[in-house]
Amino acid sequence: MVYPTLSCHHRDADIRLTYDSTGRAELWINGLLRDSGQTTTNLRLDSVVQTDYEFHEQVSARIQIEASAATLTLYMGHEAIASQTIILEHSA
Repeated sequence: MVYPTLSCHHRDADIRLTYDSTGRAELWINGLLRDSGQTTTNLRLDSVVQTDYEFHEQVSARIQIEASAATLTLYMGHEAIASQTIILEHSA
């Protein structure tokens, strides 16, 4: 199962974080896959985006998993720019 995508447009960058029921996460910036990983606990994905002529900023995606929910948060620099909590579907 693929959960809802967390996405935002910030400083001329389209940033998207996907997460699925297998624990796979992908960080997309301007349509390009920039980092990915898999987790059952916590995960951080990182990349750099050019936001001006010679200015680059760190983009981070963090996934924090608890018993029945996962919180997905996108950061640019140290500023949280989007966050979403999703209810996890568990197999019986």
